Amino acid sequence: LPESIGDLENLEHLDLGYNQLKSLPESIKNLKKLKLLKLERNKLSEEEQAKIKTWLPNTKILFKH
Repeated sequence: LPESIGDLENLEHLDLGYNQLKSLPESIKNLKKLKLLKLERNKLSEEEQAKIKTWLPNTKILFKH
């Protein structure tokens, strides 16, 4: 996932499920209007999941494995 994802500041829903992602770029925290982030069936560690939650505290995030 490119760092430029953080440039999509008006994005409200993002589905990145089923992509084998191990991490997300820190720029994702620029998505202040993001309401829903779907990350099901990726390879994100618990540490990475916790980091993403702190970056996007007002976003509903789905991590189901």
